[in-house]
Amino acid sequence: MPVPRPPYASLIGLFLLCGLSACEKEVAQTARILPVGRAFAQGSGLEFRLNGSLQQAPLTEDDCDGSWMVFGVDALVPGDSLEVAFTLRSTAAAAYPGEGLPDARWTDPSHFIDSDRDEIRTTAREVCEGLENDLDKIQALQRYTYHHLTFHEYRRSFGDKASASLEMGYGTCMNFSRVFVALCRAAGIPARSVWGIVYDYHDNGIYDYHHQWAEALDGEGFWHPMDFTYSRDFDLVDLRYLDLIHGAEENPFWEETGGDLLLPDVTLLHHYPVSTTARLGFELDRDDRPDSMRVVFRYVLE
Repeated sequence: MPVPRPPYASLIGLFLLCGLSACEKEVAQTARILPVGRAFAQGSGLEFRLNGSLQQAPLTEDDCDGSWMVFGVDALVPGDSLEVAFTLRSTAAAAYPGEGLPDARWTDPSHFIDSDRDEIRTTAREVCEGLENDLDKIQALQRYTYHHLTFHEYRRSFGDKASASLEMGYGTCMNFSRVFVALCRAAGIPARSVWGIVYDYHDNGIYDYHHQWAEALDGEGFWHPMDFTYSRDFDLVDLRYLDLIHGAEENPFWEETGGDLLLPDVTLLHHYPVSTTARLGFELDRDDRPDSMRVVFRYVLE
């Protein structure tokens, strides 16, 4: 039996949130967090229930256009049940405007996005040769990525940098997205990965497989999402996709909590969330396509 909780407004008062830095907000070292991405703010919906009672979702934004649910250490007790429901609608936007000037994080190399390597820079230059428009370059780099790489699962795929995947010519969805992001950055185009889940990835009717795709910023200031392994659409609008974390390789938000992600079976590898089974606890609750889909995440705190 869950312990009775005080009104949810008092729970919000326990969030110890400080200033925004990079892609993170500093939070209490004992906080618990759950990424909820951006889709719910793009015309779709988000509902949160604590012990069966509908509450205002305790959201805070990172600086990568994504959001998180943040709980102070005393806000939840063992036995508390959480339910987060996403209603994804076909009216949700695809390309969306960026905030302010392009950030150096999306053009500079990082640990996994080693866009400063000669082979990355050379490939980007060759693929974009003769193209003047950023949007044309982005689409050319997308096509190159899904034609050059072959999908192949292997044990160390989560730890490989973009240059290694480019050289090998194969990888998982994560490797595809890293190669694309690195090529874009080498071409001077802001780009970043998107980490989330996708429905029916293995044609088994399950909405529970973690996935990674990417987005790039055009010269007009709009982010364009795209995939490389499950879909080849540009400006990806697909209700089966649920974004959770933007700028996944550079977004250290969860690192600052010192607490736990509210995702079962998740480990950290080089500051990156990885599920060893690709099952993250999300369930398809209602399928009303082409208009909408309802996806639910349920969790009981131990």
